[in-house]
Amino acid sequence: MTTHNPLSVLSDLPLPLAPPDPVGRSAPHSAGGTGALEASAVDLHPGSGLNAGDSSELLGRPPEPEQSHQDASAHLPVRLQDSLFTAHKVGLTGQAWRSYIRDQALVPMMMGVYREEKVPDSPLLRAFCLAELTPPDYLYRIRFSRKTAAWVLGYISDPPDHRLDVDYDKTNRTNLPRAYRARFATHQSSFYPFDSAALGPITVTTPLRTALDLLLYYEDVEAIQAVRSILLGTANSVTPEIFRAYATHTNNLPSHIHDRAMYLAQEAELTLSERGARRG
Repeated sequence: MTTHNPLSVLSDLPLPLAPPDPVGRSAPHSAGGTGALEASAVDLHPGSGLNAGDSSELLGRPPEPEQSHQDASAHLPVRLQDSLFTAHKVGLTGQAWRSYIRDQALVPMMMGVYREEKVPDSPLLRAFCLAELTPPDYLYRIRFSRKTAAWVLGYISDPPDHRLDVDYDKTNRTNLPRAYRARFATHQSSFYPFDSAALGPITVTTPLRTALDLLLYYEDVEAIQAVRSILLGTANSVTPEIFRAYATHTNNLPSHIHDRAMYLAQEAELTLSERGARRG
């Protein structure tokens, strides 16, 4: 009798969604930073308030390490480059900066970054907002992850309050400049091509990896709801079956996290089934 491999659904995905597999078996995963075999499309769930038209084809192959921040920014729409403001960028401080914000009707995004009111919020704009807060030379040495990734992808509506979660490759130790360290929470990880995706000027964890990270490192309602949004999303490839398989084949995953992943996957399947029945 043939044994069913729950990861077999991944091999049916068109490249580049599934990596080359010369021996016909998936590489083992680990909870500390393993590869996720999943598509890199962004899912904009209805509650995020993001503009889906601004987000097509944004997530793809992670950029090469030697690519410069200036090269990446050159490909961004000029209106996006010019639509974000900080006190340092404008060259104002104190009351002069506050007056500028009021006169220009700027909308706060996060950590002192503002946007023009006429420019709609979107994953790309959020990505560029994070780039404004990051040393340019470090953009391709770190990967935004956890709740920061969930925010930039649109699964969490409120931006991080205090620190930005970023991963660095365990084979390439990264020490951020002292002036930036208080702004970032850095985490050692292993970088694999299908764990990461390029989004404008930054690299971010894929929705599949983000979902598992949220279960691993948080227990609050916001994180659980973000996982539900990822599993129920229609624009990414994270189905309940794929999420269940990913969690099952992740090495060193705590049993209670595995059980929680199984529960949420089953819950999502029931929700999707009910939606299909109503449409029918």
